[in-house]
Parts: sequence; C-alpha cells; structure tokens
Amino acid sequence: MHRLMPTALAAALASAACSSPAPARPPAPAAPPRLVVLLVIDQLPAWAFAPRADAAADGLGRLIHGGRRYTARYPYVATQTAPGHAALGTGAPPSVTGILGNEWWRRELQREMKAAWDPAGPPSAQALRVDALGDALLAAHPRARAVAVAIKDRSAIMPLGRAGTPVWYEDDCPCFIGRDATPPPWLAALAETHPIAPRLTGAWKPSDPTRLAELSGAPDDAPGELGIPGWDATFPHAYGDTPNPAAAITDAPLGNEIVVEAAIAAVRGEALGADDVPDLLVVSFSAHDYTGHAFGLDSWEAWDAWLQLDRQVGDLTRALDAEVGVGRWAAILTSDHGAPPLAEVRAARGEPSARFTYGDIEARAEAAAATVAGAGDWIGTARYPTLFLTAAGEALPAATRARVIDAIVADLQRMPGLAAAGRTADVVAPAGGDCAARTGTDHALCLSLDAERSGEVWYLPAPGSIIYKAEWVDAVTHGSAEAYDREVPLIVYAPGGGVGDVADVVSPLQVAPTLARWLGVPAPAAATEPPLSP
Repeated sequence: MHRLMPTALAAALASAACSSPAPARPPAPAAPPRLVVLLVIDQLPAWAFAPRADAAADGLGRLIHGGRRYTARYPYVATQTAPGHAALGTGAPPSVTGILGNEWWRRELQREMKAAWDPAGPPSAQALRVDALGDALLAAHPRARAVAVAIKDRSAIMPLGRAGTPVWYEDDCPCFIGRDATPPPWLAALAETHPIAPRLTGAWKPSDPTRLAELSGAPDDAPGELGIPGWDATFPHAYGDTPNPAAAITDAPLGNEIVVEAAIAAVRGEALGADDVPDLLVVSFSAHDYTGHAFGLDSWEAWDAWLQLDRQVGDLTRALDAEVGVGRWAAILTSDHGAPPLAEVRAARGEPSARFTYGDIEARAEAAAATVAGAGDWIGTARYPTLFLTAAGEALPAATRARVIDAIVADLQRMPGLAAAGRTADVVAPAGGDCAARTGTDHALCLSLDAERSGEVWYLPAPGSIIYKAEWVDAVTHGSAEAYDREVPLIVYAPGGGVGDVADVVSPLQVAPTLARWLGVPAPAAATEPPLSP
C-alpha cells in the first residue's frame, strides 16, 4: 500500500520550503481578520501534495510556505465530496451530518438522489441534519455575509448550511447560479463581464510539456489515463471535441479559472471584509477532482492543473489583498478527500490493484439474495459505502430478510477487490453502540454510517481497488479506509500565525471550529473537536 506518512510529508515540505523562495509571512494583525476564507482543493491526497509543494511558486506557494502545515486525516471512510464539504463546514462526520455520500438510495423514492437534492425545489442543504458555518455566522451576526463558490452544487451548499449565498456552475447556461430565484446583482454582472460561452471553442493545451514530463516522471499517455468522451490521454484537449463543451471545461483548468473569477466577483459584489463584522468566503476547486478522475493524479494533466491552480490562487490572493487588505484576511487550505495512484502505477510497483463496477457488486449481491429469497429484484444499489435493499427486499419476512442480508455479507466477504463487508445494524446504534467506544477502522466505519439512511450492508474496498459507475470509467476513484483516501494536507494561513511543519496529525473536523474562532462566533453545534493552533 502506497502511503506517505506525516513525517515523510513534513520532510518533503521542509525540503520544498528550503528550495523555493519563501513568500513573506502575513503581517501581524492589527485586529481580527475581516474576511475568513476556506479554500478546498477537491481530491488532493497527502501523497500527491508533498511533491507538488516545491512546484508552487505563486498563490499556492504563498499559502504553503507562509502558513502552518499539517497532515489531516479524515476520521471516517466515506471520503467523497459531499461528506467532506459537510464535515469541513459543520465539524461533524457523516454519521452526524446525515450526508453519507455524493448520492445515496432514498427509500421513499426507490432511487438514488444527489446529496443536495431537495424535493421542494432547487438544490439545498435540506438533507444536512446539523448547522454549518454559514448558519453559525449569520445567527450570531445577521449583518455578516457568507458566500461559497464551486463548480459542484454540493461543494457550495454544504459548508454554509441553510444560510448564506452558495453559487455553483450550471453548464446549461453556461454560467453560475444560486439557490435563490433572483441571483445577486454581482452574479448577473459576472455573466456579462466574464462570459463563459465564447471560451468553449478553445482547448486545454499544456503550459510547459518539458516541465510536465519532468514533474510527472511519465509520458503524456501513461497507462491507466482515460480522459473523458471526446478526449484521449494526450494533449491538447479541445472542448469542441466533446459531446458537451460546457461540461468539459470542468475537467480542465478553465473550470478553476471561472471559479476564481466568480470568487473575486463575490468579494467585490458582496463587499466581503469591508466592515468590522467578519465575513466568510468558501472557494472549492472542483475541477481538480474531475481532472484526477479522468487522468489520475500522476498524469501530465493533473500536474498542469496544479501549476495553473497555483497562478489562479495567486490571482485570488492578490484580489483579497487589494479588496480586503494585506493582513486583514485569514485562510485555511485543505481538501475534502484524497485518492489513490493509478491502478497501473500500483501494479507496476507490485502493489495490489483492481478495477470493477458498482454493478459487479450489485450482481453478486442479487445472486446471493436469490439463494435465500428466490429470483427477484432485491438490490437497490451498492453505492459506496453501503448496499441497499429494494422495497421488495425490505418487505420480506424478518427472518428471511435477515438470512438474505447474511448471504449477501458472506458473498461480499469473498469478493476479490473488497477488504471487508458486514451488517450495518451491527455497527450503528443500538446494536453497534457508541462510535467513541470503537477503534481503528471500526471507529471510522461507525462514523460513516447512519441507522436511518444507510443501506443494510456495508463494504470496504481492498487497497488499490477502483470501483466506478458503469456509465463512465474513472482512471481513479476514492472512498476507502486507506491513507491515500483519508489523509490530506491542511494549511493554516493566518496573520501573525505560525509558519512551518507540525508533526501531529490533525482532523479536518477541526476546520469549522477554527474558522468560527476567527469569525468570533460559536462553532457549529455539532462540532466537537478543538480549533487548530494559529
């Protein structure tokens, strides 16, 4: 198993700090920050971050080398975008937030729905069971402003909760939209001053092929890289070659570019940080995740996305200096989850690797259920980390249903590519007892499950397993108990704060309490971890 332990990460960062010009530390504050910023680089594992630190010389370099650097380990195994953004905004794990994955089976509908789905209308935090940072800030300071910008609706909505202004990208426009019927004036102005449609005729070209080859240590078309429909594994990637150019830009650095444009427009349009009531800005770089899924984090594409993100974050931080003031804003930079190396890279190292679909799991579970209940439609979905029975499966007599579940568990325990499987009822209350009483993977699994919303059977991928949806094939996926999925970088960049590596592993659940402390408000009610040191 490919792991970069915290000590190795610290050493890599220390080397990077020595070999790169260190930007000036943020000046000591004259007053608390007027704007608190959470930057989330979607899909950035610790193992991939360490070698990237030295290549960051602009905005990312400023934060990395000018802040306090941690390795953070998610305490749960449901390492996906929606649970991660909910955890960062609430300080609570999926077992508390109720955000179990990017989508999960809704028993009342007998179908999967996305995390931000709202039966009453536009995407919202309706499924989020607890308050998040936007709720906490605006409850304490009604004059404050909380804005979140992302490509994905779940990434903008979950960190704020039910309050504030989340905006996200909609490729039907193509433009940024929000949950309110009437968008804020600055959002409408953004569509006029920075239109996206004219850019869809362009292409993603490598910024410096020689450097990309050196940084990646691999050819442009390394084994395992897949691309998206219309794109192969080699540069250039023309948006017009894809079925939907407006969606394709979210797999490229242009996706992060438009997010930065929207974030700067929000700072100006909402006058964030303009008065003595602290404001909150959340910016999620979702395109980084899509690039990783399509090409893998070892690819030229992922490295080029990183180099361009360095510049893009530089544009954002310079705008914050100009609009808010140097030393008047503070930030945390982290990720919502990690990801493994390409399966082909692992295989070349002699490490375990496998690729299979959720449908493969469902088919085995259906066959196992049929050995007890006969032929039927017993399995709803096997979307990680749990498998759901259909209404027909739930309606089986209790004794038969229990034997069906046992048969499914026994078969999945034998499935190549899975590390373990079990009954959800044995993990969650009441049978499972208190998560705090558990240790190791059992504790992480407990924090990922919910007695009401989770499926009847849980499972964990084996090291190196990539499980994907049948409708598209991912170069990599994430969601496991492995360090590559759970360990991410976390940078605290605060005026007057510390600089350098911290050896202790921290929890991403400490992000919300830290941001709340900077904002001068109580942490969200479900948060239980202490704030990080500045």
